[in-house]
Amino acid sequence: MKKLLKSTCYIIFFMINFCSIQTAFGQNSNPGINDPLLIKSIGTWEGALSVQGTEIPLVFKVLKGDQNNLKVTLDSPLQNAFDIPLAGISNTSGEIKIDAPMLQGNYTAKFENDSTLNGTWYQAGNSFPLKLSKKNSGN
Repeated sequence: MKKLLKSTCYIIFFMINFCSIQTAFGQNSNPGINDPLLIKSIGTWEGALSVQGTEIPLVFKVLKGDQNNLKVTLDSPLQNAFDIPLAGISNTSGEIKIDAPMLQGNYTAKFENDSTLNGTWYQAGNSFPLKLSKKNSGN
């Protein structure tokens, strides 16, 4: 059990550090933000991964971009990693999906209400329940 926790933390730590170096490749693109579900996702979302009793806080920021697109970043405050660029966000059959290929992961969730996303974080073959709460309503 401790081995899984330790290896998961190492994977997250390594990938976050790798992403911090690779910010030039972190351009998020989406076809546009005409989708009401995507518009609803704009804002700052906070939650915590629970990995064998250890809470890893995460903050997703979904912002309006310059070209009618959405930009998504990830913060992992516990690991002192901020503004990690993610690949993008999409609406797939009523589910929000945030892709993080450089982290070998993604987050898929459904809205419980306007301020709560309930879903799963997938990374490197593992899956973890992750509920996010909206911190604010602005971009």
